[in-house]
Amino acid sequence: MRLEDVKKALVAHKAELKDQGVKTLSVFGSVARGDAGPNSDVDLLVEFERPFGLFHFIHVKDYLKELLGGVEVDLVVRDAVIEELKEGIYREEVNVL
Repeated sequence: MRLEDVKKALVAHKAELKDQGVKTLSVFGSVARGDAGPNSDVDLLVEFERPFGLFHFIHVKDYLKELLGGVEVDLVVRDAVIEELKEGIYREEVNVL
């Protein structure tokens, strides 16, 4: 999936994502770098407005997968990124919301 396709799909549903507590949403990984293959997932970095539970997290992840036409989504919470991965993720992230 191309970065522009991901951005277009997510921005079109910005209001619904905000209603679900999504404060910010960024793309990173192969889609952000432009080297995603036909079987690549979409790596998304999310920040929520308020605390959330596991069921809400899964609901948002499934909703994002649906918005992206069934492409697998790897959803990572910004506050939960381990120190060793932060630099690489933050360097290649592309803000969407």
